[in-house]
Amino acid sequence: MRRSSFNQLLLILAGYDIAYLISSTVVFGLPNLSETYRETYHVWFLPIFYALAHISRIGSALLTLSISVERYVAITKPFFAKKKMVKSCLIKFSIIFSICYNIPR
Repeated sequence: MRRSSFNQLLLILAGYDIAYLISSTVVFGLPNLSETYRETYHVWFLPIFYALAHISRIGSALLTLSISVERYVAITKPFFAKKKMVKSCLIKFSIIFSICYNIPR
């Protein structure tokens, strides 16, 4: 079964959103539910999951923009859109930029 580039972009976007939901739950939700978690584990998990939350939030926004660009290219230049170069460049850009943008934090 062959996946289209649009479907692959949507799958990666869903991955970013799931990562954001999980990391936000660990950072903001669990400390309010459990006193033991807040005192013991939250200190260790906070730096990792806080960074993951920011990376996935920026990555989700960039991938939403990438989906718009991919749809624009697919409609205006259908023969150019057949090449996989557009999709792979958009995916690589969103992953690399979202990580590099959040390194100083």
